[in-house]
This record gives sequence, C-alpha cells and structure tokens, in this order.
Amino acid sequence: MIIGTKLSQLLKLPRLQLKPTKENCNGCNLCSHKCVMSLDVKEMVKRENMRNAECILCGECVDACPKKAIKYSFKS
Repeated sequence: MIIGTKLSQLLKLPRLQLKPTKENCNGCNLCSHKCVMSLDVKEMVKRENMRNAECILCGECVDACPKKAIKYSFKS
C-alpha cells in the first residue's frame, strides 16, 4: 500500500481510501472485530484518521458498521 500511495502522489492519480464520520460512530466496536489485520478501527474513526500502513483496504470494517461511519472515497 505504501508504494501505491507514493506512486499515486507522484503521478497525481486518485487513490482509494477510507473516510470516517466520527459523529455516526456509536462505539459498537464491530469494525475492529471484523478487521482482518487486527487494527483498532474504532479508535481510528474517533481520531478521524484512517491511514495506517497495515490497512489493506479490504472493506470488512465498512461492511460491518451498522451506522455507516466508515465509507470508501477517492482522493486525488
């Protein structure tokens, strides 16, 4: 993921990322339980910073969230 991020920045290409909405989070922790990389996703949402070198953007946290506090977005 790190190489892909660097390349997209260099070439100015849009890249897939996770976008949190802290206000929608109810603290149920389902996102963290579903994370295949065992990341503390709930804390990442509360900090409103989903960037983590270990995140593989699998989308398990997006699918698990009942309040849609995490979404996919493209950033250029």
